[in-house]
Amino acid sequence: MHIDHSRMEELLLDVSEKEILPRWRNLKEQEIDEKSPGEVVTPADRACEAYLQQQLPRILPGSVVIGEESVHENAGLLRALQTDKPVWVIDPLDGTSNFAKGKEPFAVMACLIQKGDVS
Repeated sequence: MHIDHSRMEELLLDVSEKEILPRWRNLKEQEIDEKSPGEVVTPADRACEAYLQQQLPRILPGSVVIGEESVHENAGLLRALQTDKPVWVIDPLDGTSNFAKGKEPFAVMACLIQKGDVS
């Protein structure tokens, strides 16, 4: 199945502008949670993941989205990788530790897995 890469580019730019960049260097200390030793999560992670969970299936109807924060809460979501459905795997904010400190680099990461092929 063909994915329009320009739509992906627009989506990642949009989520960055709406959910991530407004929070960069604007987080309060109490907004930074430790989900496991050495691993932090912020409202930017959660908002970005929620946004992508809504928008990615519009690019590829019938697809499933597995996000880092959701999997942390429910590892059973990974079973979607064993199906024939196309699966988006996302890290809504790679580099959260840097982001939480107001430093670079950080990024939104997304890949599509279809029948074992990663794109």
